[in-house]
Amino acid sequence: MLGRPLRRHLGPGHSPLRRTTWSTEGLPAAQGTPFAYWLQCQYKGSLSQADTTEEWKRFAAATRRSDAKAAYLLRDELLAKDCRESNRLRADNSIINLHARRREPHLAFAFAETMPARSSRTYLALLVVCAKASPPPYNLPEECAERAQHIFNDMLRAGIHPEDWHFHVLMDCQGKAVMLDEALTTFERMKAAGHHPDSVTLSLLLSACKRAKNQQKALQLFDELTAQGVEPNLYAWNTLIGVFGSVEDVDGAYQVWLKMLQSGVTPDMHTQRALAEAFSAAPRLGAELVRKAFEMQSPEDAAIAEEDGQGAHKATARQGHSSAALKIGDVDLSVPLEDPFFLSVRGLSQAAARIAVHMRMERIVQDWEEHVSPELPGKDTGEGWASPRMDISRSVASKVGAELDSTEARPPPDLVIVVGKGSRSMGSAVLKQLVEDMLRDRGLPCSLDPHNEGRLIVAGKELAAYVQQQRQEQDRSSYWRIARWQYAAVGAGLSALLSMYIVPLTLKHAI
Repeated sequence: MLGRPLRRHLGPGHSPLRRTTWSTEGLPAAQGTPFAYWLQCQYKGSLSQADTTEEWKRFAAATRRSDAKAAYLLRDELLAKDCRESNRLRADNSIINLHARRREPHLAFAFAETMPARSSRTYLALLVVCAKASPPPYNLPEECAERAQHIFNDMLRAGIHPEDWHFHVLMDCQGKAVMLDEALTTFERMKAAGHHPDSVTLSLLLSACKRAKNQQKALQLFDELTAQGVEPNLYAWNTLIGVFGSVEDVDGAYQVWLKMLQSGVTPDMHTQRALAEAFSAAPRLGAELVRKAFEMQSPEDAAIAEEDGQGAHKATARQGHSSAALKIGDVDLSVPLEDPFFLSVRGLSQAAARIAVHMRMERIVQDWEEHVSPELPGKDTGEGWASPRMDISRSVASKVGAELDSTEARPPPDLVIVVGKGSRSMGSAVLKQLVEDMLRDRGLPCSLDPHNEGRLIVAGKELAAYVQQQRQEQDRSSYWRIARWQYAAVGAGLSALLSMYIVPLTLKHAI
């Protein structure tokens, strides 16, 4: 049993990684995401559906809901009835995994020190603790990766042969700590130990290259492993797009996107996020590619991506991404919106939020008259201002005309952008700052909603002035474009005239 000094740190909590089953069956190993490996590593060697006794079921429920206090109490009750080493290891590994999900590495390591024995799966659970020590975007300090390396070395000194799981989680830790050379060294040790690389290995190495911003090494590893027969999965393609996005190489990201389509892989909502990040410097092109990816994905994933604009909990739990997804209305101007003057970027990545704001401003300029127009008689009939087939007398017609002249246009609506309060941000509210900067660059002042700090408001008058300015710039651009074509036509005509008459005449006189 544990002493009170450790227990007083424990409290009930909520884990975003809750699952309804403790079996490893059905977990997305083929997808090859680090998140899927965390799940499988956590449940490997922990509780399973074979534990059918009431005590084990209660313990499983407590660990599933990340209720540490209840889990510790139930663990003590279980071991008091049956203290066999196999039961102790299974229960203790589950406790370590609980702390991994709660991101409590200090408690996990303190608990591990109290364990009389450790198994291969115990060391695996401790490696997962290091991999999950930081919240999204999972940037680990080097100390966590070094701690993971010490755990791995302790396992070797204990005479335990490492499996591919151990190598993968160690590479994941090193990649998150931007220790690419160390991750590559672990990869070489993995091959030397007789383990063959697979799609998970490729995905983890590409992720390490992305954090290190080394696209040359990423391409080299991709070519080498695919030449050895490793089939790149969807997560590997998404990560490779992200590698080029991390160095703002738009051309390279586009080439990877084309190769991905040629390979027959169907994009998903996470491909949209990768494209949004890679083409953040070209939001118009990024929006077009995101729209195409949205149209190509399966109906199930499309429905998930549209639900609340969050990618929904199902895809989030499956892939391990906590950010929301762009909706089709955010990137396709032909899709009608109920309220174009309301935009929520809450939960989006910064790149996706940049695309959503850019496209919404384009939509407002494009459809301004459709949504901001005088509410006049005849507008609601669908027949225009006054139907020509209406047979009315002169007096009635003059009365209606007077009403038309006296009717004023309704004031333009305010633009409301939901950015969230940034309570989960590591620093300031990054989305709020991003949207404010984008609006400021367009000459649009904004203010916080006095009733909701997570909303920015652009006054309708300022928005109308912006639309008018954009329309004038579009008119000027159109004028100069037409003028250039006219001057080009005139120049072509003069060239033809010179070639047909003046040049031959000059040559004749010269001869």
